[in-house]
Amino acid sequence: MTEHAQYNSQEKPLLFRAYGRLVEEMVKKITEAESPEKKKLLAQTTIALMKTRLEEKRKTASLEKKLWDHLAFMTGYDDEIGSPFEVVKHETLQPKPLAIPYSSSSMRFRHYGRLMQKSIDKMMSLPTEEARMAMCRTLAFRMQKCLNERQAGHADIETVAHEIAIYTEGLFTPSAEELRIYTGRKYTSRQRR
Repeated sequence: MTEHAQYNSQEKPLLFRAYGRLVEEMVKKITEAESPEKKKLLAQTTIALMKTRLEEKRKTASLEKKLWDHLAFMTGYDDEIGSPFEVVKHETLQPKPLAIPYSSSSMRFRHYGRLMQKSIDKMMSLPTEEARMAMCRTLAFRMQKCLNERQAGHADIETVAHEIAIYTEGLFTPSAEELRIYTGRKYTSRQRR
């Protein structure tokens, strides 16, 4: 006689992993019991086992209520289990969260991020050419740092100037020499005095 091994991966998933499959089998016995007295007795035994399964063995009213709420959820809110507390439906405990709307706009250069795209749009809205160039130098410095992180230190200012021109759709085309003035500086965390 050969019996096949029964694996947990072949069984239905647990409702509460903290209690284990044994507690869920006991809950199944509660739902199959016919008399209300037997259901109450099995429910109290199951609650005692659930207390031993939890790491926090505090005897507080909130723990008792939590265990009875979990048992009620596992039995499908059976009224005959004899809960000493008012049973709260699972749907009212944790309402389904609202869906987060995702941005559908695409980014041209993802490695710079959405903030860089917004900053370049703000740069283009500046009134004077000098203000645009000053902000462009600051953004070029940040873009070169992003490229250095992404390309392991092989970022050149010509690439940054070309990508700024692409970002602005040719409306603002700084030369590499104009940007090199600002990005050539070296910053240290501690300056000597």
